[in-house]
Amino acid sequence: MSTVNLPDSLHLHFADLERRLRILENTSRVSAVGSSGTMTTYSAATGAAISRLGVLPNGESGLQVARDDGTTALQVAANGQAHQQLTITDRAGNVLLSDDIAGAGLGRPWLPVPASIAAPLAFTSAAAVPAYDLTYIRQHAKLVTQFYAWADTGTTGTVSLVNTTGGTAALGTMSIDSTTTGLTIIGPVPVSGAYGTTQAVQLQIQRTTGTGTVYIRHSNTVAVQS
Repeated sequence: MSTVNLPDSLHLHFADLERRLRILENTSRVSAVGSSGTMTTYSAATGAAISRLGVLPNGESGLQVARDDGTTALQVAANGQAHQQLTITDRAGNVLLSDDIAGAGLGRPWLPVPASIAAPLAFTSAAAVPAYDLTYIRQHAKLVTQFYAWADTGTTGTVSLVNTTGGTAALGTMSIDSTTTGLTIIGPVPVSGAYGTTQAVQLQIQRTTGTGTVYIRHSNTVAVQS
């Protein structure tokens, strides 16, 4: 029986086909099933429905994309409202991002409007006193606050970002003296509390040494991600 010698190019071609077949065998597969006007895709790893297009489980038409643990990640649906809405949710079902349900623009997250005053506030208290009330609705994991603060010559002080919800928890502290200049930042610092809860946060100041005055002027505070 004679032996057929294949060209090197064919050997390489077959080797490449074999490599591709191995990749396909080791790749996670998904299955798609269409039923009653709905196209559903299932994860091969967990069996959970990871996408639905058409009639959703609540009976409405729309689009739903889920993680492979079954929790919804993205959805375009009305959810009993007059209009469909785009929503992105975390694993607990909290809405992280959405468009406005009634018109144009952003629905979530709710964004604060920074406020500032032209003149600084002056303090001489040796105990920490609230200079600014920064109470807000918690939607992000952390806060960043920016301000100007300084002290008279021969005097020092501290500025603290404090959460007074259910007690007093210092989130961040910095020292100031007569040489402290420019915009100062505390954060990003984590703020405890459940999503959507009101957190009573304050920017506090106190004089620690000397007989002079400590000053502070808030610039802005922003909630940010982890």
